[in-house]
Amino acid sequence: EPQEPNTIQTFIVSNLAPNTVYYFAIKSKDEAGNISEISNSVSAETQAAILDVSPKNLNFSAFYGNNNPESQTLIIENKGAVTTDWTVSQSASSTQSWLLLGASAGKLNGFSSSSIEIAIDISGLEIGDYQAIIIIEASQAKNSPQAMEINLKIEEPPNEPPISAFSYLPQENLIVGDEITFDASSSYDPEENQLSFFWDFNDGFSTTTYFEIITHSFS
Repeated sequence: EPQEPNTIQTFIVSNLAPNTVYYFAIKSKDEAGNISEISNSVSAETQAAILDVSPKNLNFSAFYGNNNPESQTLIIENKGAVTTDWTVSQSASSTQSWLLLGASAGKLNGFSSSSIEIAIDISGLEIGDYQAIIIIEASQAKNSPQAMEINLKIEEPPNEPPISAFSYLPQENLIVGDEITFDASSSYDPEENQLSFFWDFNDGFSTTTYFEIITHSFS
């Protein structure tokens, strides 16, 4: 019902869509039935979800032929008041089988967040650099979609130092001048490279050889 002249009258507009601009105007009618022209218009925008993604990109690295790198966490946050549904998917132009997403869809209430595990499977990958793009979308969010870059580097394993070990015979009842056999055949290189052996007997004699076994007498 119309209020008395010179009083403020309010009207509630309901069932509005989020993240939408609405324009409002009125017409007035007097007691004689005369209808005014349309008034000036005002506008208002309804609240929206606000999508925030962190970190902005993810970087993984692994050695060729070794274990997968540790998984990392993607945080999807709604910084707005409106509930939103979100999805995460790989970009159609960069779909990679080595990228594993812990979840692909969910719902976020206002001012809440969700975490997603991002894992990598390096099986069958060669040494080199790889890249994928994932797309994060949120319904009713003003800043959706957002893209995240996933970078993977497969490197040559580091060259490990050799493992040295030796034994000698005889080990008992030795006297000066006895010939002793030194055996380093239990030494090995993790990459199976050929070994050379540096022998230093601390009596003025030293030598480098590719032979695993050497004899020496102490005087």
